[in-house]
Amino acid sequence: MGTVRFLLAAIVVGFHCQFGVIHQTIGGLAAVEVFYIISGFYMAAAYERHYPGRPAAFFASRFARLYPFYLAVLAATFALHLWNPANESGIFNSTQNG
Repeated sequence: MGTVRFLLAAIVVGFHCQFGVIHQTIGGLAAVEVFYIISGFYMAAAYERHYPGRPAAFFASRFARLYPFYLAVLAATFALHLWNPANESGIFNSTQNG
């Protein structure tokens, strides 16, 4: 199942980067939905297996796993914006059409 999640994540990245070949597969929106459904089953299974009856420990574990990566991506985004403040490369145009 990890391979399927990886492929779905690759489809989502390709969709956002507008790679034509990946964009024509199942589509970014469907890939996001299926990825989150599978991830939800994984989270439920991990909770039941490792943290039964201890929701605070489960949330602390998830926070410790995800927050450092979030901070790294946030720092990289700020660094990229400082390097390219006028958005000359167009990398921050993902929400604009055309």
